[in-house]
Amino acid sequence: MLVSPPSQHEHHVNNASARVGGTSSPEPLPSTDCSSINVPLVLQTTEQRQILDTGPGEGEFRSKTYSNMNSLAVKRVVDDIVKSPEDKREYRGVELVNGIKALLISDPTTDKSSAALDVYIGSLSDPDNIPGLAHFCEHMLFLGTKKYPKENEYSQFLSEHAGSSNAFTSGEHTNYYFDVSHEHLEGALDRFSQFFLGPLFDESCKDREVNAVDSEHEKNLMNDAWRLFQLEKATGDPQHPFHKFGTVPNLSSSLQQKS
Repeated sequence: MLVSPPSQHEHHVNNASARVGGTSSPEPLPSTDCSSINVPLVLQTTEQRQILDTGPGEGEFRSKTYSNMNSLAVKRVVDDIVKSPEDKREYRGVELVNGIKALLISDPTTDKSSAALDVYIGSLSDPDNIPGLAHFCEHMLFLGTKKYPKENEYSQFLSEHAGSSNAFTSGEHTNYYFDVSHEHLEGALDRFSQFFLGPLFDESCKDREVNAVDSEHEKNLMNDAWRLFQLEKATGDPQHPFHKFGTVPNLSSSLQQKS
């Protein structure tokens, strides 16, 4: 596990790469209002942003993506995205009929393709009696889906095709991302998307992942940055969600009491 800044908890699945698809933080779509999806376990309607980075060179980007833009699933396409004159990448914004907003990025210099999905909900939305639930949910999504029930299918596919993946839970966001060799982006996206379509939440994995969340708390106990962050939270308004503890000790006890 990474030693993360206090605002997030990271979950390693494969070896972390120095960069993901050669991209930096993209500019937002002209409209920043995103529609909602239902997130398993957290049970709250949230916004999300999806960012894809693909490999075709300049000039090919629009021709390669245009046919897909005519799909009935696409509600709106935005090409006039403001960027720096020094930014040679090409961008396209897409809004789907289900409310998802995506930013497509073409970078001819990148050596991999990548994708990220951000769900606008995190540890601040944990139930008062089950702190740590959002972080636990983040871990569980990696452990098999209805289409790909094998527990390590996603991580194995990425590792076999020069890829890596990670995720983090912060107060208001849960973010998942990966990179992979260009020719295997479609296969990786199919496995990745199943996290949000049909996760198994296999009970046999529960105790192990509860222990993983607990271990992240244990490693943070002697980290000054985390200690100061928790001090700030502890002195906040007890009635405000910021007061909650995101990586809770003894999460297993909380889950057992709830059941």
